[in-house]
Amino acid sequence: MYNIRHFGLLDEESQLEILQCFIKDDEDLLFQHNGRDQIKEGDITYEYIISERDNYFDYFCKDLWFYYDKTLKEEIENKVKKILFESIYGKNDIYDLDKRNEIEEKLYKDFKDDDLDIDDEVLEKIKNIIYIESYNNNYDKVEEEFVSQREIFINNSYINEEGEKSIEGTMKWYKPQNKEEYLHAMEKEIFYVCIALKRGSSFEEHSYALAYYETAEDYDLMIFEKNEDDFKNVVINKIKVKNPEIAKNIREIDFLN
Repeated sequence: MYNIRHFGLLDEESQLEILQCFIKDDEDLLFQHNGRDQIKEGDITYEYIISERDNYFDYFCKDLWFYYDKTLKEEIENKVKKILFESIYGKNDIYDLDKRNEIEEKLYKDFKDDDLDIDDEVLEKIKNIIYIESYNNNYDKVEEEFVSQREIFINNSYINEEGEKSIEGTMKWYKPQNKEEYLHAMEKEIFYVCIALKRGSSFEEHSYALAYYETAEDYDLMIFEKNEDDFKNVVINKIKVKNPEIAKNIREIDFLN
């Protein structure tokens, strides 16, 4: 495996020119995108999900969330208010709606200020509802549609700068249709990952996997190659033509050292 140090010094168009050095005429660059599997309460069982749920709860309480749909914030708050109210008053309704709203608002304020003593079971229920509603509904639906329309296949393989891993959820692999869409994908995915794959082939047959990632100094591009001779004799020469300075930043990586 190799990396290109200081790849982040390039603008996105220049980065794309380098990425295209890794594909042959019968290959495409496919981008990685996290699938939107729906989460249910019964799924919140293993350590990673519980940790993620607790982080969602913390962000919610500190008002750090960005909401793609502003009405979702109110919907989640109303569900939390209902849980708080019923934890104290039960399901018996207060017919004076204004009075109930006043009580719910007071309970919610005390809850957000960490000034409300609630049972662990109630707290777990609140954490779960915040996580489920946020995970399932707080995302860019326009971008999700963009990816879905260009999707080539779905699998359970996730790639980052440390290599390929299997995940519990699903990963979408999609093909932008033109230069503008490639640049859009690189911008939206931020720490983007793409593979060079021959058209009609399966994921396992990709010739290169490329992961853009952050380092202590800058942003690098990790390269996982299947054919080292091809990389040294073909790809590096293409990169030298496009950008000789970037070619000088190519380094072989040995995670064992």
